[in-house]
Formats: sequence, C-alpha cells, structure tokens
Amino acid sequence: MIISLMLFLEAGLNAAISRHVAAALGVDDEKLFLRYFNSGIFLFACIGALIVLLAWLITLNIDGFVAASRWMMTRLDPALVPASLANMDETLRRNISLSKILLLIAAVSVALNLLVRPMVGVIAGALRTEVNAIIILCLRVARPMLSILVLFLGGGVIALNSAGLGLTFLMLLLWLFVAKRIVPALKFDLGSIDRPTIKSLYKFGFFAFVAFMATNLHGAAAIVVLTVMYGLDTVAIYSLVTFTLFCYGRDVIVMLTNYLAPIFAQLGARKEMETIRKALFFAIKVSSGAAIFVAFGLIAWGHPFILRWMGADKPEMLEAYPPLVFMALTILFDQSQAPTVEYLYGTSTHKYYAWINMVEAVIAIVLFPLLAFYYRITGIALSLLIACAVARLVMQPHYVCKVLKIPRREYYAWFGAIWIKGGVSIVLPCIVSWLLIDSTFPRLFLVGGLSALLYCPVYIFLVFSREERRLVRDALFHKKPSRA
Repeated sequence: MIISLMLFLEAGLNAAISRHVAAALGVDDEKLFLRYFNSGIFLFACIGALIVLLAWLITLNIDGFVAASRWMMTRLDPALVPASLANMDETLRRNISLSKILLLIAAVSVALNLLVRPMVGVIAGALRTEVNAIIILCLRVARPMLSILVLFLGGGVIALNSAGLGLTFLMLLLWLFVAKRIVPALKFDLGSIDRPTIKSLYKFGFFAFVAFMATNLHGAAAIVVLTVMYGLDTVAIYSLVTFTLFCYGRDVIVMLTNYLAPIFAQLGARKEMETIRKALFFAIKVSSGAAIFVAFGLIAWGHPFILRWMGADKPEMLEAYPPLVFMALTILFDQSQAPTVEYLYGTSTHKYYAWINMVEAVIAIVLFPLLAFYYRITGIALSLLIACAVARLVMQPHYVCKVLKIPRREYYAWFGAIWIKGGVSIVLPCIVSWLLIDSTFPRLFLVGGLSALLYCPVYIFLVFSREERRLVRDALFHKKPSRA
C-alpha cells in the first residue's frame, strides 16, 4: 500500500525533473537548473513526509483496526474469528507491535527512495545514464548479500528491514555524491524553490502519469476479463508464459531507447531542430531493427522454448504460443515507434501521447470481452494488437509528423522502407531456424546467436547510411566519433 501510494503521489515527477534538468544543462543555465532540482527535492520531501505521517497515523490506530475486524467477523459468523484474534493473546499483541515497527521502517525507506529520484534525474539529465545503471546494479547485488549476512548473524525481521533502511540511506548519499561530481553546480538552495517551477513540474508530470496509468490499465483489465470468463488456470497461462515472454522481449528494446528523452531535451533547449530530426530518425532505425528481430524470435522460437521451459508433460501451456505471436507483433508496432515517445517527452509535447494511450486502453478494454469470448487468450492478445496498431501506426505518427513538420506520406514511405529492408534481413535467420531449431536450450541459444550474427550485418548495411554505419561501428568499438 505504501509503495502504491508513492507511485500515485509521484505522478510523473521523476520524468519531469529529468527533462527540465536536461534542458537547463543543455543551455548552461545554472539558475534554471537549481530551480528545478531544488523544487523537485522539495516536492519529493513533502510526498515522503506525507507517507511517513500516514504510516505513523496507521500505527496509532492499528489496535482499533484489529478490534473493528474482530467485531465485524463476530457479527458475521463467530466461527470465522481465529482464536488468537478472539482472545487477543500475547502472540497477536507481539505481531501487532512488530507490524507497527515494520510499517514505519517501510515508510521511512520509501521517503528516502523518493529523495533519490532528483539525483537520478540530474545524472540522467547530464546524459550519464550508464552511471545510474551501474549504481542500480550495485544496489541489486548489495541488497541480497546484506540480507544473507544479517540472517547469518542471527538477525530477525526487524534487523533485516533496518539493514535495508541503512543501505537505502547509504545509496542516497552515494547518488548525491555522484550527482555532485557530474554536475558541480548542484547544491541545496531553498531560495531556488518557487511556485511557477513547481507548477511546471506537476503540469509535465500529470500527463506522464496519465500515460503511465493508461499503459497499465488495459494490462490489469485483461487479467480481470480472463479471470471472470475462464478462471485462474487460464490467467496463469497468460501471466506466467505469454505476458512474461512479451515483457522480456519488450524490455530488451526499451533498454536501447529509454535514455533518449534527456538528449532531445538538451537539443530542444538549444533549438537544434535539424539535429533532433537526425537523432530521431537514427534511433527509429535502431529500435525498428531490434523490434523486428525480437518479434521474429518470439514467433520462430516461442513454441519450442515454451515446450522446453514448461516441460513436455504440460501440453496445456502451449496454449500460450498463439497469443504470443500477436504479442510479438504488438512489440513490433509499439517499439518501432519508441523513439518518438522519447522525443515527445524530451520536448514536453507528450500531452497528446497521454491521450493516445488512453484511446489505446479504451479500444483494448472494449475488445477484450468480445474477442476473448471466441478466442480465449488469443482474443486478449488480438485486442492488444488492434489497439496498438491504431495508436502506434495511425495516431502517434500523425502527431509526431505535425510536431516535426514532416509530410505524413513521406514519413510512412520512409518508415515502411525500413520494415521492408528488415524483412529482407530476417530471411537468413528464418532459414537457420527452420533447419536447426529444436526444443533444447543449447540448440535454442545456438540458433539465436547464429540468427543475430546473420541478421545484424545485413540490416545495418541495408538500412543505415554510410555515416550512420560509421557511428554504429564507433559505438561498438568504443571509439569517439570524429567532429566534422
């Protein structure tokens, strides 16, 4: 509940801070940078304080909640009341006391995590996302190691959570230190906080929050529809297999594009529109190439992978493959256009994107019960594909072309050529998969590796210009691009 409240109250502020900090750094405006940074710190501190206050109020009244629960259960059916709750024995009292402590620790930990967000935004805004990735990786390694150490030393639940809280505080200090090293102008200044800056952050964050909620809305609705119509067994097949593979495939491409918004923010602040167009079109070529290969992989290798993963003794799990085909096409439609989303966020023109996501969610939710009635899980996936096609191939390009002042017909011709060349590039991987595929992990990894080695050079040669191929080569071999 505490974490859910944090996500609700944050309301897209993290994206807002990252975008505005990047724009301020792009024009070397120290005062503007400090205004957005300190206003962000102030907002997150207020949200964190509100969460801690709420947790404290809950701890004060938790005994009343338990008494009310006991009274309601007694009124409904005395047999439902556990003996420990009926007698309020010592074990229950200890559990209540423990819950109070853990709730307060969780609230303070969430509050500290919120204070980390502006530091992350500063580092991302300075175009050093690799630093954030390294720190997050270190945190993910350190947290389980610390838990093992506490348990080895005989610590209990409170010690385990307290150690996690201490680690969160240390990571906050580390992020602050690194952000200060990257941007020496960073400092805490209450005088930099002003109402117009806070208003602009929330205005940006509101539409980011709407887009986020719309994206998650139809995912939750799909689970509800499947549960009502077909039960939890069908939900398990969809959630554990189809949706899991879909998320892994999508996230591979997201990692290639989710750093672009600060770049577009800096370029937009400097009014370098031609550079923005070049960067955007190059990024679309990269994301489209990755999306074509990932979609092909899910379709070509999904069936043998599910068979090996779930076991031949569970043939019912193969029901997850037909919807996976449609979900793979959804990845292709969605992630091919992912850089345009980063462009809209980076230039603060993401308001329309939020409404596009809402339209996509409404279309999917309307289609869910209709298509699921006839096609079960495949109907859910087909609904998502139809909604995604309308949103990503019709509405989103229309708005992006309007913002960039590009003729739509020219954009579709250019984008369609990328897909055609990508289709040609995937011919050799298709042949390799047809000849060598088998439902064993070594063979699957072998086919995947060979397919990637055959696909990437052909795609790069067909799709990228000579200058773009040089940029790709320099990036792969860590060479600094020469300045013309």
